[in-house]
Amino acid sequence: MTRPDIAKFKIINEDWKLKSRLGAGSFGEVHLATEIKSGIKVAIKFDLKPEGEDKAFKKEVDFLTKLNDNSQHVPTLIAFGKFNSINYCVMQLLGSSLSDLRRDQPHNRFSVSSVLRIARQMVWAARDVHAQGIVHSDIKPANFAIGRLKPKKIYIFDFGISDIFRTKNPRDWVGFRGTRTYASLRIHDQKEPGRVDDLWSIFYCVLKMAGCKFPWEKTKAPPRPAKLDTESLDRVYQECLKDESAKKAGTDTKHEVINKARKKSHKQLAKIKRETDIEKLIDKTQKRTNIPGHMLKKFHNYICHLEWNEQPDYTYLDKLIKREMQKIGVKMSDPYDWEDPAKSVENTKHSKISSNKENKKHISVEFNRKDVNNN
Repeated sequence: MTRPDIAKFKIINEDWKLKSRLGAGSFGEVHLATEIKSGIKVAIKFDLKPEGEDKAFKKEVDFLTKLNDNSQHVPTLIAFGKFNSINYCVMQLLGSSLSDLRRDQPHNRFSVSSVLRIARQMVWAARDVHAQGIVHSDIKPANFAIGRLKPKKIYIFDFGISDIFRTKNPRDWVGFRGTRTYASLRIHDQKEPGRVDDLWSIFYCVLKMAGCKFPWEKTKAPPRPAKLDTESLDRVYQECLKDESAKKAGTDTKHEVINKARKKSHKQLAKIKRETDIEKLIDKTQKRTNIPGHMLKKFHNYICHLEWNEQPDYTYLDKLIKREMQKIGVKMSDPYDWEDPAKSVENTKHSKISSNKENKKHISVEFNRKDVNNN
């Protein structure tokens, strides 16, 4: 199927004017747009899967609808519908993702003050999502963003692989879902996803934002063959053939060779993660960044003992983080690193501030009206 050129549409259902593309994946695109009547900026997500394969998109719309009535940490779904047989949804335009903001900081990390408050908001967001019976399944810094008009508020987004969680009768095998850097070992083992797995991902996110370097990140898997053009496919295939085990698979197609290399890399990453002493990793991070290690160890100990189908105690985790904030005199109303670059990372003499890349970093629209006609 030929991928449609969304940009050529210009106007969507006489309501939305497309401005620029913000991002694209294998089966979708997100565009910056404005509401024609008001001029308000929005984000429009287009689902480019073949007709009849749009169950995940419809599920995401259902989840956003449910969450909009029950959480302040989920972007507002403004409208959804079809245009030229393509599903789309109009969402609140957010500011930069935590992933982008972290990379803009000195030493690629946030201050302890910001990390603690980010962690609290992540726990709040997960609590709200789980309260609606949903497990996110892809929690990572790139799937959290600040408000465009409210930069102190953090939003969780991208419910493309989210699902209703089970509390009994777990499936024997569900396949891998998520991002391997931040996935729990249960998810690496392709077990039934639960609320605890989202909390594991939050734990890894907090470590990463504090400046932790994961040993398993050094293991890189080749890209999916389906995403590669002919030239890139040949190049990646030749890289994979450098592995002796790949050379022995003489009758395998290029796709098969690359997929086997991916599977091998994924197993290696999970093995390194499984063998990593997390407490030593916390100690190392604390020594370099002053992040409160005892708090992280208590968080880690708690999720280690949480069953896959057990209701997490979000209040306990929130109080755990709040106590550390009180010890160092941090308030939720204090400026975050992205609001006050001069205080980004303690004892840092320089700062690295993003400038003209702002539009490229908008994610998904400080927009509280829901009286938009769905066409």
